[in-house]
Amino acid sequence: MQHQVEGRLDSQLPSVGFIGAGNMALALASGLVRSGVSTTALRAADPFAASRERFAAALPGAVVGTDNHAVAAEVDALVVAVKPQQLDLAVAGLATAFQKRRPLVLSIVAGVETAALAARLGTEVPLVRCMPNTPALVGQGITGLYADDSVTATERQLAERVMGAAGGTFWVADEDALHAVTAISGCGPAYFFRIIEALETAAQERGLEPALARRLATQTALGAARLAADSDEAVGELRRRVASPGGATEAALTVLEGDSTNEGVETLLRRTVAAAESRSRQLAAAAKS
Repeated sequence: MQHQVEGRLDSQLPSVGFIGAGNMALALASGLVRSGVSTTALRAADPFAASRERFAAALPGAVVGTDNHAVAAEVDALVVAVKPQQLDLAVAGLATAFQKRRPLVLSIVAGVETAALAARLGTEVPLVRCMPNTPALVGQGITGLYADDSVTATERQLAERVMGAAGGTFWVADEDALHAVTAISGCGPAYFFRIIEALETAAQERGLEPALARRLATQTALGAARLAADSDEAVGELRRRVASPGGATEAALTVLEGDSTNEGVETLLRRTVAAAESRSRQLAAAAKS
């Protein structure tokens, strides 16, 4: 079906609404403003005064309130940015609002598949499921996107424009792949935070001041990630270049690789990702009921 999207097809600067004005909504909205979208083209609704006040203070000119229906009826793209347990209440009755304007709906609700969300919306609207991650808060996110064939190429471009405001985007052809995306990039920042935390502790145990320990751990992680992102070399080759034979790095990596009495980091991370993916599937199954 070809959706009525003429009003947004020609516009390079769409109007965007947010149901839920929390951290991720604010990150996306701020990114859109940095890309040239006027704050007056932004709408947000949230039941919590603190979230509304913070959104409004950060983006003067944005229309912020409590009425989800008013937001849905006035925008080209509608980002549903609530917790799964808040979803039913947040989208109740939106079918009526969509009769005025049929926005592209972008869902960043964790664990809720497109079919489950479509059933809750109660009407046919173009729908894209998105899996962002928390580095979006500093413009360094990566978001997986899924849409079925009813979503047009132009609507996909709009989805990329909105979600790309806080980092990179990519599409998956099969919605099931978003479980793996969740386990790698959605949950992944927590894995790296835990490693940074452990390195901070190890540095402090060796007499370094807490502030220096934090700086060393975070800047080393940031630099390594930047080097890996910018290099054409395989990550394994970058690792080998740091580890001189018989040197300190090689001694450290020997511990990370594990032995017969201790599993190595690769095995541990594979189990970590598998646990996250399994839980993602469980949450999706629960959201269907």
